[in-house]
Amino acid sequence: MKCNHCGAPISELDRKCPYCGSVNRAGNAFFDKVQQMLSHNKKLKRETLKKNKVDIVNGIATWVMAGNIFLFVISTVVSFVSYLVLGNGWEFTRTSDSEERMEQLYSQGRYGELHKYMDKYGLFGTDDYKYSQMALYYYEFEDFQIKRDEFIEKYLNHEEMYEWSASYVVSRAEDILSMEIGIYDKPDADNMERMQDMASQMEDFLVGWLNVSEEEIEAVKNGAYLDENKIDQWFVGNYQWIRE
Repeated sequence: MKCNHCGAPISELDRKCPYCGSVNRAGNAFFDKVQQMLSHNKKLKRETLKKNKVDIVNGIATWVMAGNIFLFVISTVVSFVSYLVLGNGWEFTRTSDSEERMEQLYSQGRYGELHKYMDKYGLFGTDDYKYSQMALYYYEFEDFQIKRDEFIEKYLNHEEMYEWSASYVVSRAEDILSMEIGIYDKPDADNMERMQDMASQMEDFLVGWLNVSEEEIEAVKNGAYLDENKIDQWFVGNYQWIRE
């Protein structure tokens, strides 16, 4: 599987992403479930022993039953781990075909398909840094485009819209301009021109719609966040007609 934050390949049993440190909900949920099962087993054993402590035979039977439950839990955990390791195949063996396919999609500018291909076969990683960075960068950019176009369409059609929709578009732009894409935050030389083209579209939106200054754009590129009051000010000045 891949990290939901940076897209790096991680184990489903990792509690945190080893690349960016983000919490892996699937891994934590699994260990929480195992802990619950073990706690339940201990509780069941204590209750069973308490009820049958007078009867030695029942006591022995209780220990046997508790042991069977414990073995069942262990075998379940082992089976689950074996399934993940052997069945899902965390380690994807890169072949010349996969390298050729990634280069083909990359050179043709089909970055959305590149992302899907790399995600399907677990190819995200430092070994394919150029492809990983562009695939994830475009994935974020595509999300920005969709939300931006929805925002503009609602405005032009006088449809209901709220501040959070603008805030989401702005947050997507901030992430891309500041290169917030996990371990792939250092632009690869081959990606620089393409990434700058996408970044310029985000800058046009921020400057053209929210009157963001060039100084603020530069600050965002260095990791700063835009003042949320700008969004409120825009709604007061440009969207008041829909609230009346």
